[in-house]
Amino acid sequence: MKETDALVSVVIPVYNVEKYLRECLDSVLAQTYQSYEVILVDDGSTDSSHEICREYCARDSRFCLYRQENSGASRARNNGMSRAQGDYIFFLDSDDSIDSRALEKLVAAAAGEKSDFVFSEAEAFDDTTGKTYNDRYSYHKDYYTGHGYLVMREMAAHKEFHLAIWGILISKPFLDAHKLSFEEGIVYEDMIFSCQLYTLADRATHLHEVIYHRRYRENSVMTSKKSARNFVSAHTVYKKVTEFYDGVPSERRCDSHIIRCAYSALNDYRALSGNDKKKYKAEYRELKKDIISRGAFGDPALRSRCIGYPFWVLRKAAQKLFRTQKPDYSVYISPQQNDRRVMMLIPHMVGGGAERVAAQLMNQMYRSGIDVKLVLSADRRSEVVRSDLDTHVPLWLLREEMPKESLFRKSCLAIAKAFSNIICKPFELLKLPVPAAAAKCSQVSNYSAEIRFIRGMMKAEPDLTVIAFLQPTIPIALLAARGLPNRVIISERADPNRLMKKRYGKKFIEKYYPRADAAVFQTEDARSVYPKSVADKGTVIPNPLKPGLPEPYRGERNRNITTFCRISKQKNLPLLVEAFSMLHRDFPEYRLRIIGDAVNREGEEVTAVLKKRISELDLSGCVSMEPFSADVHRMILKDAMYVNSSDFEGISNAMLEAMAVGMPVVCTDCPIGGAKATVEDGVNGLLVPIDDAKALYIAMKRIAEDDGLSSRLSQNAARLSKELDIKDISKRWEALI
Repeated sequence: MKETDALVSVVIPVYNVEKYLRECLDSVLAQTYQSYEVILVDDGSTDSSHEICREYCARDSRFCLYRQENSGASRARNNGMSRAQGDYIFFLDSDDSIDSRALEKLVAAAAGEKSDFVFSEAEAFDDTTGKTYNDRYSYHKDYYTGHGYLVMREMAAHKEFHLAIWGILISKPFLDAHKLSFEEGIVYEDMIFSCQLYTLADRATHLHEVIYHRRYRENSVMTSKKSARNFVSAHTVYKKVTEFYDGVPSERRCDSHIIRCAYSALNDYRALSGNDKKKYKAEYRELKKDIISRGAFGDPALRSRCIGYPFWVLRKAAQKLFRTQKPDYSVYISPQQNDRRVMMLIPHMVGGGAERVAAQLMNQMYRSGIDVKLVLSADRRSEVVRSDLDTHVPLWLLREEMPKESLFRKSCLAIAKAFSNIICKPFELLKLPVPAAAAKCSQVSNYSAEIRFIRGMMKAEPDLTVIAFLQPTIPIALLAARGLPNRVIISERADPNRLMKKRYGKKFIEKYYPRADAAVFQTEDARSVYPKSVADKGTVIPNPLKPGLPEPYRGERNRNITTFCRISKQKNLPLLVEAFSMLHRDFPEYRLRIIGDAVNREGEEVTAVLKKRISELDLSGCVSMEPFSADVHRMILKDAMYVNSSDFEGISNAMLEAMAVGMPVVCTDCPIGGAKATVEDGVNGLLVPIDDAKALYIAMKRIAEDDGLSSRLSQNAARLSKELDIKDISKRWEALI
């Protein structure tokens, strides 16, 4: 069956929604995906909803209408499911709406992943005020395709399991095979159905896009005042979910969901009036007794709640003061049975060169059948630039995953941090190596939570290989791995001469870096800086080229001089502007393009300095600062030359990519020989000393006035595309695993 042939049955329960129904049905009519049927089930409406439904049925033969006595949304959905003829079923509430490409995207995801169901994201809005709640039904994580119960556990761990059944595309054969239906006569029916759906599905897929628009309105089921019906329903949900879980293998259970059901019932009882509390006291006692008999599903707070409210309050206060919650590390284990498992640990993913290398390696290892995951130690979700990383590679942010520290632990770490600073500062002021023990104390006091969390992940997967890029993730990985069987590979991408002078430098490296099982260096010069105990474990592996670069350009070039990079002090862009001002006096037709983004405060400060200097040199008309673009290589393909003015650099990925597309390059000869390892001066590029504006000007002038040199450098540079293929580079990394 082709993707476009799959029939989607859109089931819409309808009850007294005349004000919103047209908007809902119009959103279905506007779908770009045309292979669907709409099953309208009127639950005994007393307004004009039934007439509106008939109007749409007359307008479009794909709409059909059925009527039932007022029995609730559950029976209406069951009625709709029983009449559905489609390959997939999609539930839509009659006061909500969907984007025009919703069905198209859902069907594409389901067909592409061969999923039992696809869940999407929603934007909620208040019908009265118009206020939107973008985070109410959206997910901060992009959940990978896998067993539904594992996805459910992962979402529960992130407090993102929303339970709602609308916005989900479900395979009709899957529903029929498991005979799933909604519990009738109650509210909260979604909590039972969702639990069964996720638990039984072998493949659940997350569509990380907002395609559903959820309306909050007065007098709806979810916004009405709590009543006895809510407690009865919540109690029923708890019983049905526990009965269901009693009949499935224990590894498929999600205790977090049962705990949520239990709290829902307990809270709804508390909201009852005095008379209703007396009426349902026996059921409430039965509920608490069952929760306690099941060990409160491992939740001490729930157990305390059932034993007595004052005791529960005291315990919560004590936990906040002394107890740090222990994460469920099982949610980070991939369900794939794979002997080769790799976790890449890096601080950031904001578009830098080392981060792009990490992303390319993860992508290629994934394609090679290795079970991979990428973990960021410092970024927040809003700061992540994921454009280089394949969507199938799981991405974890430690800041989101780590539990909150107890107040007692925070206080102890703050004291340890202050103590380590007192010891380390004098050494740093005198520019002496900081003792290893003091450096370790500083590292642990600053990154205690990260070290413990990474250690927990490594314990959960003893066969996991950890690759750590850059500071501070290399010390984190080495300290976390102490005494564990996990293999650790380290790779410092910056200038090690600078690193040796820092707090976690010479003495720390001499004592703790030998714990690594292997080390990867960018150049032989970088390798020679490290102690012999580290260098002997190392191998030199150059950076790979980004896949999909344009073919080298061979034609006549324009008069643009270009650099593209992340804006920072390291890149010494003011030096480039100074050198260009000299060149512009000789060649006024040339223009300078600085392409890149300022991703932090340092970048913003550099940008301000650059703009001021450009203005002072009267270069505003011939120097442009442009935002970074994913299509940057095509933008610069015909430019006259690429120039790198960095003060220090490993191997510049921008330089490699410029050479690979056939651009003449001028590059500063940074310490550790990153440029020198790739650029043969006068053959495939030009090398100049660092921080020398005149030398940089002379090199640019040589290319500008000699078309023959420009052509020769271009042709020789383009050969790099075959030498640094990502497949070959990845194999060298894989050999270390």
